Amino acid sequence: MDANKADALKSLKLGKEALNAGDRARALSFLRKARRLDPTLPIDSFLSVPAYTDEQIMIVKQVQEKKDYYEILGLEKTCSVEDVRKSYRKLSLKVHPDKNKAPGAEEAFMRSAFAYSGGGGNGFYNGFYDAEIEATTQFQSFNFEHGKGDKGSTGFNVVSQEHF
Repeated sequence: MDANKADALKSLKLGKEALNAGDRARALSFLRKARRLDPTLPIDSFLSVPAYTDEQIMIVKQVQEKKDYYEILGLEKTCSVEDVRKSYRKLSLKVHPDKNKAPGAEEAFMRSAFAYSGGGGNGFYNGFYDAEIEATTQFQSFNFEHGKGDKGSTGFNVVSQEHF
């Protein structure tokens, strides 16, 4: 019994050190081991430490406060598409609900994804759709015929006239 108590105290000490170092996963592992070895140790106060940091809360608040898609991703309006992708990847890792357990992280993740996608056509990727080209001009080399497949086919066969 004394050997278990000594190992439990050692695990508790290592758990405290890991918490102070910011390694929550390692700390939880040691604290659970200490509890298993000696259930009388006061470990509950250490286990109730929030699963998120002040930095994670700050990032979530910043995303929630910003309205403009460029501001959410931390970009200038003259940025390139590659800059948008890089910024989105970095931000999405910081606010992803699986990695960030702060309150509002899921909403912040959805807002960043919405900003990346262009907010329903009002953002980064609407240049193609805003082009001053009519669809009939753009797709004039295509022949849209009714589906010629099996009975009941309702699809279209897109055949380029350039091949004929």
